[in-house]
Amino acid sequence: MLIGHHNRIQNYVLILVVVLLVLSYFYQVPQNPPGFYIDESSICYNAYTISVSGQDEYGAKWPLYFRAFGEYKNPIYIYLLSIFFRIFGPGILVARLLSASLGVIAILLLWWLAFRLSRQTFVASFVAVSASLTPWLFENSRLVFEVALYPALLVLFLIAVHRASTKERWGVPEVISLALLLSLLTYSYSIGRLFAPLLALGLLFFISRKRFVGMFAIWLIYATSVVPAFIYNSRHDSGLMNRFWLLTYITPQSSYLQIGQGFITHYLANINPWTIAVTGENNVRDHVGTMGSILAPTLLLALLGVVVVIRRLRSDLWWRYLLFALIVAPIPASLTVTELPQIRLIAVPVLLQVFTVPAVLWLLDSRQLWRKVVVGLVVALLLTQGLIYRFQFRNTGPPRWYIFDEQFPREVLPAALAEQKLPIYFQDPPGKSGYVQLYWYGLLRGMPANNFVRLPAETKPPSGAVVISTAEECSDCQLLLKSINYIVYKAE
Repeated sequence: MLIGHHNRIQNYVLILVVVLLVLSYFYQVPQNPPGFYIDESSICYNAYTISVSGQDEYGAKWPLYFRAFGEYKNPIYIYLLSIFFRIFGPGILVARLLSASLGVIAILLLWWLAFRLSRQTFVASFVAVSASLTPWLFENSRLVFEVALYPALLVLFLIAVHRASTKERWGVPEVISLALLLSLLTYSYSIGRLFAPLLALGLLFFISRKRFVGMFAIWLIYATSVVPAFIYNSRHDSGLMNRFWLLTYITPQSSYLQIGQGFITHYLANINPWTIAVTGENNVRDHVGTMGSILAPTLLLALLGVVVVIRRLRSDLWWRYLLFALIVAPIPASLTVTELPQIRLIAVPVLLQVFTVPAVLWLLDSRQLWRKVVVGLVVALLLTQGLIYRFQFRNTGPPRWYIFDEQFPREVLPAALAEQKLPIYFQDPPGKSGYVQLYWYGLLRGMPANNFVRLPAETKPPSGAVVISTAEECSDCQLLLKSINYIVYKAE
């Protein structure tokens, strides 16, 4: 009786910690990170134009993808954000709160999945604490990027797969839920164009005579749903691949051997435990602090969970599928040159959280005292390292203002408006786009888009025009302001 009472108190305490950590996702939103990254402004501006006219910034009606900076942004997040802009109006706070909320939803869904797998409140709450303290997932929820939606969708998909794995036949609910979520994973972020088909292929682990018709229906519906993406890509000069070709090591001159060597090298770099748990991604936009992208206790438990699955649960089809998903998750990012790109590897931290479940269960499923002591130590270390990271994020996050163009609304746009001459022109040289900051911050000031003109490349502004540019200098001009990434001048 006393043991049961002790366990209930333990569960209540851990649930309280989960609630506090979930609420902390809304702390310092939207001040940290400061300012607004150019991609955030692009997403928000298009979400606004969709919310008022059903058109993107170029006038395309209900586009399947959104053209921006020589690439195409994925649609699901933008359309979701447009709903909130329609209700609350456009704003940085609304947008950043949406991303934070999606991060919270992913944590709560992980709690539910862990509970379904373990049937223990303690284990589910442990996973939620681990996920909420994971730098990788926390930082992903701080930016208005399409990828902010991905963890929640992936966990929903894993829940749907787990539910389907318990059914002898896959009927309409399983077919619709799995096909729909595969489609959403494909359209919500660029890695889904490869990762989602691999997840669909992995459903073969559950193949049986009774499930075959349902599984075939999933593949057929999913394949049909991605046909519009192929058509869109062919009609836009393969524009959906532009970003990939800028980031990949694969070139027309590459041999199969070179491609294979490059892939193996980058794949191993992306699963390097030292990089994941100690150094993290070397990109201060996506990762700050002095520790890894995943907390060390979480990674150690996840690796233990993989061992437990291989040794004790390898006959379980669900866990076989999870192993497959973990193996293929780094593939899309491993086709690019960046080492440990957190955004393109966003499926990895989600899957690692799930693998902590069998590890914790194994530690608890014994009368050996040392195992329970280990669990207590892991919880303590997890909270300690996680809170240290949050402290570092609070202190080292704001100095990144220069990356997020924080000075644009504070000094760049005011310097142009001070001349009291409209329209304001924007000139961005090739590869240094920045025009959307003018449209977005002008919108927040209540200024219509016709007050701004984006000059085509190599086109000179009219004499006397006020110009904002991402160029480093201007000719035949009166320089009004020089700031990081931008100058303001009057054409002569």
